[in-house]
Amino acid sequence: MGCKEGFCSQGIKISHDVATGVIQMTVDHFTRANEGTYTVQIHDGKAKTQSSLVLVGDVFKVALKEAEFQRKEHIRKQGPHFSEYLYFTVTEDCTVMLACKVANVKKETSFRWYKEDDEIVPETLPNVMSGACALPIPLFSRKDQGVFKAVLSDDRGKDTSLFDISGNVFDDIINAIARNAGASASELVLQCTPEGIRLQCYMNYYTEEMKTVWKHKESKIASSEKMRIGGTAEMAWMQICDPSDKEKGSYTIEISDGVQTHARTFDLSGQAYTDAYEEYLRLKAAAFAEKNRGRVVGGLPDVVTIMEEKSLSLTCTVWGEPTPEVSWFKNEQEVASTEHTKVTFEGGKFASLVITKVTPDDSGKYSINVRNKYGGEFVEITVSVYKHGEKLPEPKLGQPKAAAAPAAAAEPPKSPATPSKTPTPSKSPASMKSPTPASTPVPKSPTPTPKSPTPQRGVKSPTPTRSLKSPTPPRK
Repeated sequence: MGCKEGFCSQGIKISHDVATGVIQMTVDHFTRANEGTYTVQIHDGKAKTQSSLVLVGDVFKVALKEAEFQRKEHIRKQGPHFSEYLYFTVTEDCTVMLACKVANVKKETSFRWYKEDDEIVPETLPNVMSGACALPIPLFSRKDQGVFKAVLSDDRGKDTSLFDISGNVFDDIINAIARNAGASASELVLQCTPEGIRLQCYMNYYTEEMKTVWKHKESKIASSEKMRIGGTAEMAWMQICDPSDKEKGSYTIEISDGVQTHARTFDLSGQAYTDAYEEYLRLKAAAFAEKNRGRVVGGLPDVVTIMEEKSLSLTCTVWGEPTPEVSWFKNEQEVASTEHTKVTFEGGKFASLVITKVTPDDSGKYSINVRNKYGGEFVEITVSVYKHGEKLPEPKLGQPKAAAAPAAAAEPPKSPATPSKTPTPSKSPASMKSPTPASTPVPKSPTPTPKSPTPQRGVKSPTPTRSLKSPTPPRK
């Protein structure tokens, strides 16, 4: 193709800058038709020189691809567009942020987030006029893998940015989280439980996808029934179940971020092990007692309002191992089984107090005491009897009628502890045995304890925990 300076043909222009010596040919719309060899010739008097550029094959394909890209970029930037496509950052508290920068926007420009084509509506809506938008992903984990999309649009056009969280990108995010989490990791803390001795490492955020290794005396620990490894969003932990002397020694957690390893160590030996083991045994015994103590599983109301001449049945399921003793009381006086008030215990499981043809004198505060050698509970029921034609009374919890005159004292059920006060029962208590599951506790109004000592309903064995810090050097 022969051309001189100026417009050579449609869409092609040749220029010469004398000051810089640059000769330039511009092709407005570079297409497949422009494949070929281009030569520039320079004549100066009798002197002549030339230079050629071969744009064929792979070289032409690269040039064509670049030209198409630049043409699309030019068109894209005529409307709202991303000046910086989606990328990720991780904050100090380990929240993952998908961020981008936008340009050529106006107030009417819309910005929307999507994941796998499902729209995401963040708590704080994007402000495109700030020039930057970000989507927080708290508590990041494997569940957040997928393709995220940001769409910017208005009447001038639309632009889209995609970010695929998978593969190496997912690994890079986890390593960035581990970098911040590892730097924030506390020294190992000892925590005893009824199952064993637990070592805990608190950090800004923990997820099982992080590369975390636990070691005992430099040997890697694999999670098993004996050595359990786990964590929550706030900490990583390793528990030694049913510990023995073999588990004494130094323990280390290592958190790797792909560049460096953050390590924390605890020396579980000497007095530290002795104290932890004693605490574990105490908690184990307390948990066993709590699991097996006498209790009311369910079936009793808090309040009963009944018309006179009707029959009242208070029935519940009790449980305990060994089988607990069961006693009923009215206004703190033990109830004996009579024709009017019948106390039964069937199958070692169902305890009942049945009053036939109730009268106003049967109003009051009733209670059942379920107890074995590991403990028990007291559950109260307020009963109000009203006459025919009377307005239903509004019962008041813990406000019984005056207690009936006590009858002759009798032998109370056996109990492992000494009561603080002994009410006088009318006859020997109805005590029986039973096995079943645990119940929901009900608060008890202040009542003196009957002969069989009974804690308030739902009172559990005290199980305080102990935290010990490791005598290890400070974190580097």
